[in-house]
Amino acid sequence: MLRSFSVQIKRALSPRLLLLSFAAAALQLLSAAPFIKTDQVSSVWYVLFNSQMTGINFFTIYILPVMVYAVTLVKESETRASDYYIIRTGVGRYTLSKILASATGGYLLVFLELLICMTALKAAGFPWYTFRSDGTPYSAAMEQGKVIYGFFMFLLDMGWGGAVVSVFGLTVSVFIENSLAAAAAPLAVTLFLSRVVDQLKLPFDFNPMMWMRYVDYSDRFTALDGVLYKSAVSLIVMTILSVIGIRGMKRRQDRA
Repeated sequence: MLRSFSVQIKRALSPRLLLLSFAAAALQLLSAAPFIKTDQVSSVWYVLFNSQMTGINFFTIYILPVMVYAVTLVKESETRASDYYIIRTGVGRYTLSKILASATGGYLLVFLELLICMTALKAAGFPWYTFRSDGTPYSAAMEQGKVIYGFFMFLLDMGWGGAVVSVFGLTVSVFIENSLAAAAAPLAVTLFLSRVVDQLKLPFDFNPMMWMRYVDYSDRFTALDGVLYKSAVSLIVMTILSVIGIRGMKRRQDRA
């Protein structure tokens, strides 16, 4: 299993990951333009946090993570390369290693994207933090003087969204062998489920948007609690998706 995963993770951590991270960061900064001001309001945190509310965010969070590595399952199936790996490692190990590598790639894409944005904004002369303008536990930590800690916890939190999206896309590609379907499915399903949750007036914890984006409970969590909570939710969701994906792959191979 470790050998199979090491092969897949080496392929996931390719120059493609860096290129997509810089592309996502450029799009994020472009969408942040309305929030970039030269007064005492603007800061790295203010711009970075508010840019998460824009339409570009749907592309950088819900689509690009899938493009890092999850779509390779479709390509390997089309070229029959997956048969080679399955013969060597077995269906379960092959699929699980693809899932783990995809999750890692998706997580790192979002983490690096936001890190690049932070670095660029700081290099442009913005202060790290000025005042609290949101309800996250990360800004609460910054308010207490733990600015770098708050930023780091925020990056750890957001990275899980990329991991979930990537695993979601790969699971879809097991059943629908199409790269576009794999890339588009996480966003389409998330928007649909979010609407259902809103209509049924369910708690925010059940909203898929929470699984992809930051924890927004400063009165309920510390920064560390927020990351641990998001990690637990993400791991549960990815475990369910992994079981579905592995079973689907085994059935697909049985029919082949």
